[in-house]
Amino acid sequence: MPLNLENMENSDLLFYPCSGGDWLSVFKLYSDRASSFVFSDLGYQFNKQKIAEFTSALLPNWLAQLDAIELVGPAVAFCKQVRTESASSYREIESACLRVNFYNRDTGRKVLVIWRRGFGQYALHELPDASVKIFCHRGDSSGDGGSNVFFFSNRIRRHAPLSKLYSTLKTKLMSRAFVVSDGSNASLRHLRNASEGKLAIGYELQIGELKWTLQSEVPWEHKSHYGRCYEWIVEASFGTQQVISDGYTTKARE
Repeated sequence: MPLNLENMENSDLLFYPCSGGDWLSVFKLYSDRASSFVFSDLGYQFNKQKIAEFTSALLPNWLAQLDAIELVGPAVAFCKQVRTESASSYREIESACLRVNFYNRDTGRKVLVIWRRGFGQYALHELPDASVKIFCHRGDSSGDGGSNVFFFSNRIRRHAPLSKLYSTLKTKLMSRAFVVSDGSNASLRHLRNASEGKLAIGYELQIGELKWTLQSEVPWEHKSHYGRCYEWIVEASFGTQQVISDGYTTKARE
């Protein structure tokens, strides 16, 4: 089910796939820097009780415009395993989107929050190109209840939309964007190295057309057991002299 991105053009969009209950921490951290939020997770349900929990979670500072709540898709759905004729299987779920406008009772600031039930890979594809100001992904794994989804990797999957997610992500980022990661489910070594405390603030590297700069540690309300979480500035940078090392492109030093 495509995301309803009406009135989100030219907005400061934050996208957090596989967000689960962590969406609230992210909203508190970035509500002054993003005006639209898309949180995606397989576990989101939108019956009356759950909608009330979503809309009341931001009280007392943020009030939901209760007369403008929009739910598209079934309120409740769960993953099921589908068998194919070749004896293979895949997971399937009926997607849905809950769209809520909030305003801050003290400042009058308005934001849009969309919770999407479904696979984060499809949500990524549904976003307009060059629309994401902040991309967040943390606390994930390939097992133990994790998503086994690698947004910072170009792994090949049987189903094309699930493959080469890092290449897709690059097309969705603004020319100057921010990436928040603790290095989990990441094939980019610098994300893991930062999480392990091996890189200093201000560290820079060039990967293809993107320049990455380590900006700050994110003061998360709930610590990730995978390591520290950091924010990177990611900027499109063309024409830079580059060298290839161990499968990564790093900026040539003079």
